[in-house]
Amino acid sequence: MPSASADMELLKGLNAKTYKAQAVWFLNAYWKTGPAFEDNADQAEKIWTFC
Repeated sequence: MPSASADMELLKGLNAKTYKAQAVWFLNAYWKTGPAFEDNADQAEKIWTFC
C-alpha cells in the first residue's frame, strides 16, 4: 500500500496538469473498467457534462 506522502506526490502531479490533461487522466482511469461507451451513446454524452 502506498504511503500517504506518495499519494500526496501523485496528487500534486495531477494537480499540476492542465484541465484537459486531468480530464484525459480521469477518462483513462475508467476506460477499460467503466461503462462501455461504444454500447451506450447516452452514457458517452453524459460524460461530457462532467468534463
